[in-house]
Amino acid sequence: MPKLSRRTLIAALPLALDPAPALHPLNPDPLLKEIRAWTQAHRVREAMLHAFSESEERLFLKARALGLSANQMLRSPLDEAKALKILSRDIKNADRKLDRAAARIAGSTPKSPETALAQIDMGLLIQGPYDWDDHAYALIQSGRAQLWRLLAR
Repeated sequence: MPKLSRRTLIAALPLALDPAPALHPLNPDPLLKEIRAWTQAHRVREAMLHAFSESEERLFLKARALGLSANQMLRSPLDEAKALKILSRDIKNADRKLDRAAARIAGSTPKSPETALAQIDMGLLIQGPYDWDDHAYALIQSGRAQLWRLLAR
C-alpha cells in the first residue's frame, strides 16, 4: 500500500467532511442557497477537470503509440482531440461563472451562522489545500467541522 503524505491527508480532509449540512430547512438567508449552488457548480467543474486530465492522458498515450508529438495529436482531427478542446472550453466557461458568482457572494453579508460557515467552506474550497501552512489549514478545517457539529445540536 502506498504511503500517504501529510499533504495528501490534509488535501483529502475537505472531501471527508460534508460541507454546509442543512441545519434549518427554512433558513431565510438567500445567500445560503447561492453558496450551495456555487458549491455544486464547483464540484461539476472539478469533475470536468478530472475528466480532462484522464482524456489528455489517454490522448498522449495514443500519440506515443503512433509516434506523434502531443501537439500533433491535439491539433489532429481525431474525436478525442476535439472532445478535449470542447472540455477545455467548458472548463474555462465554468471558471468565469464561478469567479463572477464568488465575487457576488464575497460582497454579501451572511444573515445566519449557517450561512457564515457556508461562506467559510466556500473560501476553503477556493483556496484549496495547497500553499497553506499545514497546521493552519488543519486547524481551520477542524474548527469548522466542530462549529457545524455544535450548530447541529
